[in-house]
Amino acid sequence: MLCRSKERAEAARDEIVQETKNENVNILLADIGELSQLRKAVESLQSMETKVDCIVSNAGVLLNERKETSEGNEITYAVHLLGGSYLLPTLLYPQLQAAGSGARVVFVTSGGMYRKKFPSWPVAINDQSTEIKGEKIKYDGVDSYCYAKRAQVLLAERWAKERSDVTWVTGHPGWAGTDAVDDAFGDTKKYLEPLRSTWEGAEGLSWLMS
Repeated sequence: MLCRSKERAEAARDEIVQETKNENVNILLADIGELSQLRKAVESLQSMETKVDCIVSNAGVLLNERKETSEGNEITYAVHLLGGSYLLPTLLYPQLQAAGSGARVVFVTSGGMYRKKFPSWPVAINDQSTEIKGEKIKYDGVDSYCYAKRAQVLLAERWAKERSDVTWVTGHPGWAGTDAVDDAFGDTKKYLEPLRSTWEGAEGLSWLMS
């Protein structure tokens, strides 16, 4: 598991081990949106494993206020798309190829993407150095989330053609009761109900992994 929080990662690992009785659950720590951290984590993995059978790109964030990583990228774009969906599979592509015909990458996307068409690239990544009609691009956290999720689907479609020796799939886990949903939607999350549990959300993704 590639995780940002050591405490939460260890808690998740303990729960997985308890439920599955499989002790072989390991943790690598990195913030997916910080590309330098991600590169180091991948180097650690590559030093231990010669092949990778499956990557599940599930790291995500949903913000109400614009924030940037230490490398200057808008966080939603950096986590969902640039780091988690583009750079991670690219760096591990040789290990995916080594795994053979069963290798696959699962992008955890969202039905929220249907709220928005994919915009121009500066709008999609909320590039503050670009002006449209003389004004800086306004930030909307939900829109940025939708753009990133639609971009994952577009990326999977492209790589299914360009990197066809690996299977590229996307999946929507359904609206699940998570802290991110609570923070982003507050009282309006009632319109998403009934919400799924995190385990229910993971069920379909587990099927895609196999």
